[in-house]
Amino acid sequence: MENLKIMENTRIIKNLRTIENTTKKRAGFVTFWLWLGIIANIITPIASVINYQGYKNLGNYGMQLINLGVDISSFSSEVGIYVTALQAFAVIASVLLIIAYSQLLKWNKRGFYIFIVVTVLNVIANPLLLKGISSVWMKYGLLLNVNTTLLIVSPLVSVLILWAILQIKKDGVSCWKQLELSKSDKITE
Repeated sequence: MENLKIMENTRIIKNLRTIENTTKKRAGFVTFWLWLGIIANIITPIASVINYQGYKNLGNYGMQLINLGVDISSFSSEVGIYVTALQAFAVIASVLLIIAYSQLLKWNKRGFYIFIVVTVLNVIANPLLLKGISSVWMKYGLLLNVNTTLLIVSPLVSVLILWAILQIKKDGVSCWKQLELSKSDKITE
């Protein structure tokens, strides 16, 4: 009998959540932006594999290093550590960002906080890893231009852009005001 009550209560709660979610409305552009974020973060790991391999593939520099007697395999293995770390970080960050955007689509403010955490990790990890790659290139007499300012500022600007987009109103109410923390995230007094 108790199990029936629990099942009925669970069904009622699910129905209430469904009704609540259907009464919430967001501007079409906000929905578009959140889906664009999901799609972009599905593509990012693939693009990063192609892009970061360029740090190991020297192109024109390769012939210069061979002419100077540099062991190319040594160079590739030293740079490879940083490239692998960058690729792993890109995949992990993309998965977390897909979760963040999905949470925002489900009206959960936790998604925005996940987005901030990933941004902070980006601001710390990317410049460090790219500086590591750059130092290996310099060790072999090559120059890799790393714009650290851009690596720090662009993720921070992305948080502000997302926050601003969540301020767009539909029927006089912003998406931001409709976001909630899930029941398990709320602090009880």
